Amino acid sequence: MQDSVSISKPWLLQIDTVGRDDHFFHAGGNSLLATRMQARVLARTGLAFQMSAFYRSPTISGLVAGAARDDIARAVADAAAPVAPDVGTHREAGAKSIRNVILTGASGFFGIHLLSELTRQVDRVFCLQRCDTARAGHARLEREARTAGLAIDFTHMEVVQADLTLPQAGLSDADWHRLAGEGDAVWHCGAHVHHLLGYSSLKAANVDSTENLLRLAVTTRRKPFCFVSTMSVPLMLEGVASAEEQVGTERPASDNGYLLGKWVSEQRVAAYARAAGLPVTIARIGNVTGHSKSGYSNYRNNHFWLFNQSCVQFGAYPDNGQMIEMTPVDVLARALGALALHPRAGLHVANLQNPARIGQR
Repeated sequence: MQDSVSISKPWLLQIDTVGRDDHFFHAGGNSLLATRMQARVLARTGLAFQMSAFYRSPTISGLVAGAARDDIARAVADAAAPVAPDVGTHREAGAKSIRNVILTGASGFFGIHLLSELTRQVDRVFCLQRCDTARAGHARLEREARTAGLAIDFTHMEVVQADLTLPQAGLSDADWHRLAGEGDAVWHCGAHVHHLLGYSSLKAANVDSTENLLRLAVTTRRKPFCFVSTMSVPLMLEGVASAEEQVGTERPASDNGYLLGKWVSEQRVAAYARAAGLPVTIARIGNVTGHSKSGYSNYRNNHFWLFNQSCVQFGAYPDNGQMIEMTPVDVLARALGALALHPRAGLHVANLQNPARIGQR
């Protein structure tokens, strides 16, 4: 077993001391420093480790222990946690029609298109935003809409300060109870999308947030819940070869932290649907691409477009015969709106992706 002191010396952080459990990235590290640190640790200590494993457990103690943490087992345990016994009792009936929607993730590429769709169909959208002030959050959404070329009527929107990584979604007690009474539905689109960070690093943003918003959905009165998941969830389960429109009971086969978080959230959403009689829509989305009319897309951050950009720059691409699915973001937003604004009783899973495929040649 490696000595933690010998590993801490090449940690490359501009701080006096590094504790065994100090998080590399919280202490000032970044992806470039991580790569340099990996090489220096190997040269000075002989310890070789995969960068993906380090992202899952970015501490000295994690490296010393070989990051022997079973994220899949942890996710399975979280998914099976009991729902609070009071969830299904003493709730007023929900609104007859959905006129006021609580929305997360509105500042993202898909989220801003959901906001555009909602403001055309409902009276008010409460956007839960991490921001210093509601005014700053409002300004950011206006910038995102301008960048996307969307003409959103912001008189139908209200920014509510929140933080999905915190208990109660970072809402004040006053805002929590106000939204519980005034909201007719909850649409949870917000997430920390990162395919290197481990499950434990993403749990607060991607799993605890879902649990908190489900609690909000059953507070005061039942509010239909729409959870935005991904088509990759059913395909990462053991023994599953095709994506069925159901919440599977199979164990995850991948320890990808982001996908584990989505899988656990699907399980929790289904549990609340059973326990509270909550109308629930799980919308699994695939490869979301540009607007069908303007062509605007998330070119700067989307892994699919960054991959294609790299192929152009290299002048080569992997000739693996892979077929690609692409769904225009505005088409997807309309489809989700049609489902979630007219929810069915119980649990409804919808795989929202383009049935057509194209090759990369």
